[in-house]
Amino acid sequence: MRLRTFSAATMPKAMELVRQDMGDDAIIVASEQEHEDSTYTVTAGIEDAPDIDDEIPPSKDDVVSINPQTRLSFLRQVLLAHGLPQHVLEPLLRSADTFVNTDATMALAAAIDDRVNFHQSTLINNPHQSCL
Repeated sequence: MRLRTFSAATMPKAMELVRQDMGDDAIIVASEQEHEDSTYTVTAGIEDAPDIDDEIPPSKDDVVSINPQTRLSFLRQVLLAHGLPQHVLEPLLRSADTFVNTDATMALAAAIDDRVNFHQSTLINNPHQSCL
């Protein structure tokens, strides 16, 4: 949020300065009248415009391909950091290794799609049983 303070001889004049400088979306944060010189002070704020680049997903051209060993090492570190147990980690990595012409994220997504089967009855009957 961007804040600015405006001073004028009257409150309407101070408000006009706010609108001229910050627009109709400005929010009045504080206002006061100085008794000594009868000056009105208004502090107003406005939200900063969002950075458009942050909202645009990367294109295919932005994806950097890395060699398969580095990709598997990267996936291993990420999955271990998220607490994935070894007995689930290894089959996923083996499966991700078969998707050679994709980036790490897509290889992992494809491996999950390929290896993980969610069966309600299996999870209810034995919650500790691996579904891989």
